[in-house]
Amino acid sequence: MRLHIVPHLGQLPLRSITAAELRAHMATLEATVPSVDYRRGILSELSSILEAAVDDKQLARNPMRAKSVRWP
Repeated sequence: MRLHIVPHLGQLPLRSITAAELRAHMATLEATVPSVDYRRGILSELSSILEAAVDDKQLARNPMRAKSVRWP
């Protein structure tokens, strides 16, 4: 999280994390993290964080589940 999520998304308010932001973040990960499994692990962790925000009613829905967000 500290290396791959916070530097790219940490300054954004939760409600500002959109599918477009996630697609851009995924493109950055693809360019910087060669392992597909490691990228999936990072995205799984991010999805869990966003799901907790949904549970806490900070977000209406998890943007990682948007159809336009394609996991590796």
